[in-house]
Amino acid sequence: MNKNRNRLVIIGIFGLFLIPLLAAITLERIGYEPGNTVNRGLLVNPPVPLPLAERLLLDGRPAAEPTRGRWTLLHLIRQPACDATCQARVTELRQVHIAAGRYQNEVQVLLVSEAPDEALLMGIYERFLLLPATTTGTDSEADLLDAAITAATANSGAPTENWSALDGTTFIVDPEGNLMLRYAPGYNPSDLNKDLKKLLKWSGR
Repeated sequence: MNKNRNRLVIIGIFGLFLIPLLAAITLERIGYEPGNTVNRGLLVNPPVPLPLAERLLLDGRPAAEPTRGRWTLLHLIRQPACDATCQARVTELRQVHIAAGRYQNEVQVLLVSEAPDEALLMGIYERFLLLPATTTGTDSEADLLDAAITAATANSGAPTENWSALDGTTFIVDPEGNLMLRYAPGYNPSDLNKDLKKLLKWSGR
């Protein structure tokens, strides 16, 4: 009787170690990730370098200068003018930046626009960085940006040759200058905010 009881105790102890191990292996094989670790944006895999080295912001500064070493929220305005929907979206981006709190200086919001309305956009938020989608330099500079955006969109599961269809899209660019997460037009700004806060926390910034 005692032998049977001892055998059951041993089996029980073995099961306490074996069952969690089997569960972990099973969850890993089916690709399960805890909800609090899953990013809400679409992962750009592999990441795509953002070519800003030769580009100038609307105010004449090199575009790479204020974004170097910082997280950047890159937002595409692919329309002749920023309409009411566009204005609502960039206002939400302002709120995401403000919500970064003490990390605000570690994050920049870069608006890439066909025809950036400086008075309108800076009136919404004076800390926006404005980058014309076209360039007064060589055509290759604009082509490089177009190619990077197109590649990043394809690498995040939505290949498109129609750049205008990306109007309202936002990307998170890491401090090394790589497009790494994409948020499709109409995304929930809360998702962007949560992902950004995780990245700032994980990067130790």
